[in-house]
Amino acid sequence: MTTAEPPADSLVGAVADAASVDTGNPARDRKVLSETFLDAAATRTSASAPSAHRPMPQVTGNGTGS
Repeated sequence: MTTAEPPADSLVGAVADAASVDTGNPARDRKVLSETFLDAAATRTSASAPSAHRPMPQVTGNGTGS
């Protein structure tokens, strides 16, 4: 994490153990951990590059964002 002024210029990234995925759905976990997605058997960690915060759009009462 890199904090900046103004705070909107701050960055955050993450690294996680790819094999630690547990969605509560065993079939989904097998698919996510497979070679198709994370390839957890070959890649022990998954990383995201540092990225800037982007404000979320305002959501209206009907959830459409318009």
